[in-house]
Amino acid sequence: MKKIFILTLILLPFLSSAQNCNCSENFRFLVEKIKNNYVGYKDKITVSNRARFDVFTDSLQKSANSAEKLACLDLCLDWLAFFEDKHLSISFTPDGATKDEISAFFKTAEKTYWNEVDLNSYLRRNKTKLDKVEGYL
Repeated sequence: MKKIFILTLILLPFLSSAQNCNCSENFRFLVEKIKNNYVGYKDKITVSNRARFDVFTDSLQKSANSAEKLACLDLCLDWLAFFEDKHLSISFTPDGATKDEISAFFKTAEKTYWNEVDLNSYLRRNKTKLDKVEGYL
């Protein structure tokens, strides 16, 4: 009995870290949280787009039932994008994600190639058109 107890204590950290993202549950939580707490929900989900929104939500919920961690984040972000509100956002820290998983996640991210000279040139050329927050010149 003592050996089983000690073995359990030794294996407990490994067993607890093996838990996977329950995307289905997380997605359902996100949907409910937004429906109940997002002040713009009634403005964004109207009679004219309700059916399309419900079909979209249901299709993502089905995908969430088998989604892995990083795919789950993309799925939730896709759902939030329906609202077209930059104030709605989520993120997560991928504990234990491999280098390949992280690379795959950021592979589709927008890339810009600016250097200091090009940026300064852009700011000078557009000084009269830019909002003050965009420039420092």
